[in-house]
Amino acid sequence: MACMRKLPRVFWKGAHRLLSTQFQHSVFDYDDERSKLEKDLPRVFESILAANSAFFPETEQNLRECFASVTPFVHIDRGMKLIETFAAASTPQTINEVSMHVARTLALCCELVTSSFFIIDDVLDGRDVRNNRPSYHVESNGNAMLDAILLNHAAQQLTANSIKNRPKVKEEIVRLLQNASTRTTIGMLQARLIRSRALESPEEAFDSINMNKYQSTVTSKIEYTAFELPIGCGLLLAEKEYDKMIQKAAVDMGVLLQIEKDLRVVENGTALNNGYISWPIVMAKQLANKDQLSVLRRNFLPTRDKDSEVAIRRIFETLRLKQNCKMFREGLTGEVNETIQRSHIGERAKRYLLDVAQDVLKGTFNRFD
Repeated sequence: MACMRKLPRVFWKGAHRLLSTQFQHSVFDYDDERSKLEKDLPRVFESILAANSAFFPETEQNLRECFASVTPFVHIDRGMKLIETFAAASTPQTINEVSMHVARTLALCCELVTSSFFIIDDVLDGRDVRNNRPSYHVESNGNAMLDAILLNHAAQQLTANSIKNRPKVKEEIVRLLQNASTRTTIGMLQARLIRSRALESPEEAFDSINMNKYQSTVTSKIEYTAFELPIGCGLLLAEKEYDKMIQKAAVDMGVLLQIEKDLRVVENGTALNNGYISWPIVMAKQLANKDQLSVLRRNFLPTRDKDSEVAIRRIFETLRLKQNCKMFREGLTGEVNETIQRSHIGERAKRYLLDVAQDVLKGTFNRFD
């Protein structure tokens, strides 16, 4: 695809070694599947448009513009994680072109759901550049938030359509995507705005949100969804149980990834400060939610505009550092390994996830943003 730049490859040595030895007799080939995944992106998006048209036919042009903007940020490596998880958790007999086609579709749907988070994240953080390109909201004529919601909704609809002949798997995978979406500030607002069509006005939807009771969980962070979504969807697609034990391990691997990022990169809101990092307080209680709500309110209700710089600055000042990251990292690494070992997903899948966790700890895993 012409508009899709070549992304740096994250080569998971442990995972690739596992797959090359365990699936030599199967049709799985990493490079071949990666190439297919890249070529499948336009097909999946056209399917997303078709799935969306029944609900919001007037939004096709907005979605096309949104897709063109987010495509350069789609990480094929993250999509490959879903496919590799599915292959590692499946029996050789179940890996064929039909099942891999479904896995590729789900992988790209997860990518586009996460891309909708990027769009919203940039608006909330006042970020105008992502990966050396203008953020979507800079050139979206003020529709960034709504376009992201539509992209998220349509990708979830296509996911459901792709596995409609497997009701139990469909229900669990769609729930996983919905949970990742609705546990964010924008997800809660989205649910309120959808209700507002019949029950209340958009203004009343904002007023009904009680930010004192709402706390962000770790799954609302971009880095965390990079693990929970593809690993969970890959296991469920292989008809393995995605229980609370493995979910915790997937989320904790995201926490480790966030720590590694904080150790290596100084950024707004997650900067190192005397050996301490900011993310633990975000995980425990997001004190800046009221400021994020004001940013959301400004985007949806322009008449209540406030100085965004003040709000953003207060967010970054609030997220400050109270926990030593190195000690926590060591303890969490042990918990992740122990949790995976005690799971019931099969030995191949266990070894695969342990390899992934080690890659994160060694810093050989990219940031997926």
